Amino acid sequence: MTELEVVTGTGEPRTCSARYNRDLFDAVRAGLGQCGVITRATIRVVTARQRARRWRLFYGSLNGLLADQRTVLRGGRFDYLEGQLVPDDADASWRYMLEAVSYYSPPAEPDEQGLLAGLAFDRAATEAEDTTYLEFLDRMAEGEALLRAEGSWFHPHPWLNVFLPDGVAETVVADTLADIRRPDLGESGLVMLYPIRAGALGTPLLRIPPGEPVWLFAVLRTGKPYDPAGTARMLRLNSALYQRARLAGGTCYPVNALPMTPEDWREHFGPAWESLLAAKERFDPRAILAPGQAIEDSRFR
Repeated sequence: MTELEVVTGTGEPRTCSARYNRDLFDAVRAGLGQCGVITRATIRVVTARQRARRWRLFYGSLNGLLADQRTVLRGGRFDYLEGQLVPDDADASWRYMLEAVSYYSPPAEPDEQGLLAGLAFDRAATEAEDTTYLEFLDRMAEGEALLRAEGSWFHPHPWLNVFLPDGVAETVVADTLADIRRPDLGESGLVMLYPIRAGALGTPLLRIPPGEPVWLFAVLRTGKPYDPAGTARMLRLNSALYQRARLAGGTCYPVNALPMTPEDWREHFGPAWESLLAAKERFDPRAILAPGQAIEDSRFR
């Protein structure tokens, strides 16, 4: 992202980037809508490859999945990397899946042997798929259509995403999985886990733990319609998981169904809190933007 067009809380349209109006540029990225509404973005583009080779690799243990994810991230083997923890309804256990994708343009082909070399996945359970690049980008369309058709697309989705430091990821995830019951996820719920290069995340207000890599751990729950008690329970589970992650040095990726108080936000933003409040006072002095986030300070009352 190289440039943004933003309408601030004063109604003023402004253009900002890393080179000019940097204070606004930094305030609206990961700023939870507190300082402006982004109306246009300029991004860098690269030449796309024509096809995508996609592997789903399965593991018998969480440790095995994490070890191979670290290996492939460190070596930059794949263009896309994701992990899922899949509940096995047969015996109430979990399957661990690494999804890895390599983009290419014929006549060149991905070096499958080299890409998968040294990894400890279950060879017999491996799934591979080859699609066009655009089909890979649009891969969620079929699933969305199915969820819309059967109705759960419109159900409550109390999701939680947290960032975990590398050294505690296995413990926090294992303890969380041991506590999760299938109804706690819902019929179409997902659990995701994958590493991210912290050095690639340069947005000041995006709070991540120190060290390399950091792990995105997401518990994506699906509630039932007309069941406020069930949804409230899922929100309590989210709060408990966030506290577990926080005590282990983690942070939240704040696109969550997670009740947060002003004190929680102050702790979340840490040393960036005062700079966010200063930007809020400058760009939204009447505090009209995104009040539902509960980011409050006495100067805005």
